Amino acid sequence: MGIHKNLLNILWFGEVPRKYARYVGSSQTDLSALTLFSHDIIIFTDVFYIGHQSEIKGIIPVDDYYVYTRRRSGQDISGCMTFSSEKEFRLMLFIEKKLMKLKESERILSRNYEVLNHVTTSAINLSDPDVIMREFMNKVQTLLNTRSWSLLLLNRERNALYFRMTNQNVRKKLSKIEIPVGRGVAGWVASTREAIIINDVGTDARFLQEVDEATGFETKRIMAAPLVGKGELFGVIELINKDSGKPFTEDDLDSLRTMVKYGSIILHNALMFNEMEEMTKRDDLTSLFNSRYQNWFLEESIKKATQYQGFLSIIFLDLDNFKSVNDNYGHLAGSSVLVDVAQLIKEAVREEDVASRYGGDEFTVIQPGLTAEESRKYAEAISRSVCNYNYRDIRLTVSIGIASFPEHGSTTEAILSKADKAMYKRKMNQKNGIEIAE
Repeated sequence: MGIHKNLLNILWFGEVPRKYARYVGSSQTDLSALTLFSHDIIIFTDVFYIGHQSEIKGIIPVDDYYVYTRRRSGQDISGCMTFSSEKEFRLMLFIEKKLMKLKESERILSRNYEVLNHVTTSAINLSDPDVIMREFMNKVQTLLNTRSWSLLLLNRERNALYFRMTNQNVRKKLSKIEIPVGRGVAGWVASTREAIIINDVGTDARFLQEVDEATGFETKRIMAAPLVGKGELFGVIELINKDSGKPFTEDDLDSLRTMVKYGSIILHNALMFNEMEEMTKRDDLTSLFNSRYQNWFLEESIKKATQYQGFLSIIFLDLDNFKSVNDNYGHLAGSSVLVDVAQLIKEAVREEDVASRYGGDEFTVIQPGLTAEESRKYAEAISRSVCNYNYRDIRLTVSIGIASFPEHGSTTEAILSKADKAMYKRKMNQKNGIEIAE
């Protein structure tokens, strides 16, 4: 059996040649008008032709099976492979199919490497884990041709997943949805640490309809995989609906596993770095921002307000009668009260506001975009919440001062000083009230 090197260029594979033939005819068929491509095979009573981006201008009747392919640079048929039986022909197809599998594996590895190289470069050049995660997910989405994706992270204290990000503009709609480990598709993946394909969510009891109901999105198919770093699960990613409408395949799942296996290391390290960085901004006791971060944020907010001719205000507050808690019940009780008050402050202001523990029983809230008068209603909400909170037999109240940019100053020091003086003025007079800086 002679094998011509150009046979390796044949890209058509199948188990039964006649079944997959594009053209079938006798040995007398005129082929001069046909242009064959790499997937075309012509079967005759006494000869097989596999085309390779070329025209076949004639046939040579023979007794055995022949497979012809043309040289890329030639104009005539050149090179052939002769088979004495269909069994040998099938063997050739089997070998070629294996070669094609190897080529496909090489292509997948190259594609996976592209994703990992991209996310590694992003991790080196960027410090924000959200940006790194979004870059990674967008790249995975592009290469696997999916319509949508979600990235969920694990809240270890609650043993539940929450939506950290998605490519759809539905983050607020998903902000209150929590998926316990073991529940839903994502919860199942988190529990088993196994990747999964569900090509018909309507027939799978694990699918949670409430997510689609909250977002208005229609999920038909899901492919999901766990995110594991240093042996610990920290999240789950979900790819939803292929752009083509076709089912997810095992090749898709293998690609996802590979990308997630190495991508998880980068994402986990980015999150850990961010967590440590976040700890330097936070007050150890209350988990509010500390005074160092408060000063930085206030300075940056003043720069933006100056550039865009905007406003910002700062609420400065001090607890009244807090000393009585420490004197009567001890400092541990006092610490507990500070934690509770910090939570009351967070609940009373906007999500974009920065609440900080200034020191001792003093707190601040920076409110970008608001004048002093506009901040008053938030100060009143804080005051009401604290007044309704009593520690045992001690009634707590709060003295509040408000100052704003540019009305009361143009620097961090000036605005803080004005707010502090307004608060102190209220405390020296009646306590339990609000004073706007002069």
